[in-house]
Amino acid sequence: MTPQRRENFKRLLKPRHIAFIGGRYAIIAIHEARRRGFGGEMFAVNPTRSDLEGVPCVASIEELPVAPDAVYLAIPASDVVGAVRTLSDMGAGGVVCFSAGFKEAGNNQTELDLIEATGNMALIGPNCYGVINYIDNSALWSFEHGGWSPGYGAAIITQSGMFSSDITMSQRSLPLAYMVSAGNQAVLGPEDLLEFFADDPAVRAIGLHLEGLQNIPKFEKAAIKALTKGKPVVVLKTGSSAIGSNLTVSHTGSLSGSAELYEALFQRVGIISVTNPSQLLETLKFLCVVGTPKGKQVVGFTCSGGGATMLADHAEKLI
Repeated sequence: MTPQRRENFKRLLKPRHIAFIGGRYAIIAIHEARRRGFGGEMFAVNPTRSDLEGVPCVASIEELPVAPDAVYLAIPASDVVGAVRTLSDMGAGGVVCFSAGFKEAGNNQTELDLIEATGNMALIGPNCYGVINYIDNSALWSFEHGGWSPGYGAAIITQSGMFSSDITMSQRSLPLAYMVSAGNQAVLGPEDLLEFFADDPAVRAIGLHLEGLQNIPKFEKAAIKALTKGKPVVVLKTGSSAIGSNLTVSHTGSLSGSAELYEALFQRVGIISVTNPSQLLETLKFLCVVGTPKGKQVVGFTCSGGGATMLADHAEKLI
């Protein structure tokens, strides 16, 4: 992430003002921002409505009173590149692009045009749910969400909007700091977000749901930085089956790759690899509340002989 884009991502994550551009989904996003407790200014852009959820509308981006720190964009894909270019030219901080119909739909050139139009802005997506900041109470989010924070917690980066939403609604008492649904990762990918959150004092652990990676050397560097900073990383890698691998291409345009190679990568850089959502959330909760274990010492208490056997079998694999 360039220094200028990093500063713009900070604006997107902790905005003074948010512009909501679109119709039905922009209304949902306004509602969710209010539910999260966002107290900054809100603007709305829609050429055919007088207001969105009570926020007065202007007819075009050019009529916005300021260059917004954050933008929620939910308009037809054919209009996205022009809108993003206008926002970049006016000095907006960053965009959550909910709109779909880019690389995941075979429209590679349109996504390349979007990357070029973004300039130095921070862009999440396209084809994503958005960003939730539980520490500063801001949300650019496309769906009902939950989750709580005691002032610290896990930063979770996913490549699935619905999975990220499900995590926020789970009742596992996982403290959350940030949630990012990355979508197609046209501009900002997991490696960029991992590197950024490694520096955040509110983040105690980082969770990743990955379908595939686009820049492995950059990811390795970010993972090692997080480990060095005392932020353990837990990953749930999906798309390991032949059918699952094919589905990732149509979902976010990602190439899944060999499961064995990914596991070797995770082991080399000290990432904890899990195999299902429950393991992801419970491991993150343990790391956020208890901290990283200092060694491989395990003590088990059970009133069941069978339970003791299962515990011993599992513990031995970790030695």
